[in-house]
Amino acid sequence: LEGTIYGSGYAPGTDSVAQFEADYEETYGEAVPNMFAPLAYDAAMLMCEGLKAAEEQGLAAGSDEYKQAVIDAIAAMSGVAATATIMMGLIALPAMLETLQRNVAFHNKAAKFYEVATIYLPKEGQTLPDEPKILSLGAYGAGVNFFTMKGELEAMLRCLGLQDPTYTAVTDDPSFHPGRCARVSAGGKDLGLFGQVHPLVAANYGMDVEVYAAQLSFSDFLSVRKAETVYCPLPKYPTVSRDLALVCDENKTVGCVEQCIAAAGGKLLKSVNLFDIYRGPGIPAGKKSLAFSLELRADDRTLTDEDTTAVVKKVLDKLEQELGVQLR
Repeated sequence: LEGTIYGSGYAPGTDSVAQFEADYEETYGEAVPNMFAPLAYDAAMLMCEGLKAAEEQGLAAGSDEYKQAVIDAIAAMSGVAATATIMMGLIALPAMLETLQRNVAFHNKAAKFYEVATIYLPKEGQTLPDEPKILSLGAYGAGVNFFTMKGELEAMLRCLGLQDPTYTAVTDDPSFHPGRCARVSAGGKDLGLFGQVHPLVAANYGMDVEVYAAQLSFSDFLSVRKAETVYCPLPKYPTVSRDLALVCDENKTVGCVEQCIAAAGGKLLKSVNLFDIYRGPGIPAGKKSLAFSLELRADDRTLTDEDTTAVVKKVLDKLEQELGVQLR
């Protein structure tokens, strides 16, 4: 980075936050920085103007007045009108955008920040709010795009012991670009959103660059991650590769096709990798071609041609029956 990193701000002074910081430091104090350092992310301490405005007024956390003060301040800055629940749930995003905006204003050509922090969500029937732990990411600059952030999230999830995350396109969140936003799920839980911040929202913060952010539940990460890492011996038998070029409707996502292949492949299918997407001559309008490489292997024997042919047939049959996908 050129210049100074501007990420330090204010932190709410509640006992629960102090306790979380102590527990977090004891359990994850080294793991999280070590996880983000290779990805070139810097730690930041975030607090959005909404929280500062509420605390400066001396309002009790979780009260209706506190909640409304936060919502008003965030809405004024972001230009996004939303319900109390939505705005409180996204309270870390405005804080991250403020930090990124300061770096843009100081002519830093690129910046990447992360923070694990506490947000405050009102809970019906109790005075004090819920205080879940949120992982907030923000980045801009050369080489930062939707796919690089997706890859960084996958690397982070692997470090935390979460395997095979799934992604679902999100088009109706007002804070994010409708074509570059996805929901991350793992272990049967929705973990949060990531993608490009909507250009109008970024413009309201005074940023004329593409900005990418993620808002994820760190608490849910810890609840669905594997308790321990299991290591397997290196394979004794060779892997067989099969490439499939498939034609599907334009609205079918790569993720849903991959999931269908994995479900049909069974134990012999060790990996599925997309290596090409094609649209053009030879492909009907409204269609696209997806090319996948499948790796097959048995743990107790060398696969025969009959074994691999049977797996490929199951995959193609399931794709056609469930998704209308055909072999090109």
